[in-house]
Amino acid sequence: MNPRAAEGSLRGIYLEADRDVRVRHARVGCILALILMPAGVSLDYFVYPSRMGELLVIRLLCDAGVGVIYGLLFTAWGRRQVRFLGIAWALLPGFSMSWMIAAPEGLASPYYAGLNLVMIAVCLLMPWTLGEVLATSGVTLLMYTSACLIHGPIRAGFPTLYSHVYFIVLTAVLCATASYFTSRRRFEEFRLRYELDRSRSELE
Repeated sequence: MNPRAAEGSLRGIYLEADRDVRVRHARVGCILALILMPAGVSLDYFVYPSRMGELLVIRLLCDAGVGVIYGLLFTAWGRRQVRFLGIAWALLPGFSMSWMIAAPEGLASPYYAGLNLVMIAVCLLMPWTLGEVLATSGVTLLMYTSACLIHGPIRAGFPTLYSHVYFIVLTAVLCATASYFTSRRRFEEFRLRYELDRSRSELE
């Protein structure tokens, strides 16, 4: 087998193994979201006590969506579509946080920090590629700016918007850089283990 064909074959084996890892990690991510989103009601109690009911509904709707994804991850279809579902479960908390930003205060809401937390947590948990991190970060940034615009004009608060967007972009850059090197390292480690196992089998 020529080197290019061998590389292609190895890449296919790696993607199959990577799918199993993604499924396991996505299930863990869903469980964390199912627990942590409702737990945020304690923050609502101190920050927006008069709107706790409204924000609780948003949190529960997020959990409902994450719960559906969690169930799908145990099906054959969900396993095949784990790349899509892995991104979907991560975007649901981000969308919910953006909704909770738009509803009470928009640009003035301190909940924008939650978007950074979601991005970092997902990057640490999921074995994503650089492209997946960039796509998810871009959607997150779009959701945040849309939430601010939906709430009302932001001309007077542009310095605040710039500050928040700056930190979101900075978080995205750090996550993308980490994912790039992590994904390369994971493939190299898989390649070394695969070649070692094959050599051992040939010797036996």
